[in-house]
Amino acid sequence: MATPLVSIVGVGEAMTSTGEILAAENRSDLLIPFYLYLLCLFFAYCYPIARWTISLERKFAVKL
Repeated sequence: MATPLVSIVGVGEAMTSTGEILAAENRSDLLIPFYLYLLCLFFAYCYPIARWTISLERKFAVKL
């Protein structure tokens, strides 16, 4: 399910925490905003790292 980068970031922990917060508040109207906020945070964190990794792979590619 998860790529190594996402595993390092800790998606499972964040999803569990978000689910616990929503369960404690017992407000289903906050479900979509909470998960969208979490999605935006992970995208803002992971996308630049993924792009940087691609550029490093190209830079240090082994040519046979």
